[in-house]
Amino acid sequence: MPLFLEPVTALHNGYVKLSSPGAQSRWTPSLLRETYAGMEGNLGPRLTQVLDWAIAQGYFVETKSLTPAFSLRGDTTNPPPRRFSVYMDGTVYVQIGVTRFAGGQDERDRLIDALNRIPIFRLDKADTGTGRNSKGKLPDLTDAELQQFFAVCDDFCKKG
Repeated sequence: MPLFLEPVTALHNGYVKLSSPGAQSRWTPSLLRETYAGMEGNLGPRLTQVLDWAIAQGYFVETKSLTPAFSLRGDTTNPPPRRFSVYMDGTVYVQIGVTRFAGGQDERDRLIDALNRIPIFRLDKADTGTGRNSKGKLPDLTDAELQQFFAVCDDFCKKG
């Protein structure tokens, strides 16, 4: 069944405002780039940088949601196939549920250890939830820390 984009009425606080309340949009790379270009400060450029990198690496997963977002593909056979989701405010959602990891608890714990070396993440191995948001945002990272995040993604994401 095909998905259709809702008509865009305006940019609102730096993101696309959909024409009807509760409408969801398919956030394609071109629509994400257009939205990010309208954002102030370093948020838009940083989100564009992460988006372009995810596409180049083959990790990009299109998202259907109310607000701009995209995901990076994980190695799980359990739907949805996301390892990370990147939201319009620069927050990163991390799937940490053990069932999301082909390597089980050990692989999950390795991901948590690797992410906790990056300042915006503070994840707890004792957490039994399915996922958690980063404590900070992508624009808060230095270029070196962003490269460290990309290296973690290379270790724990899967090309689509």
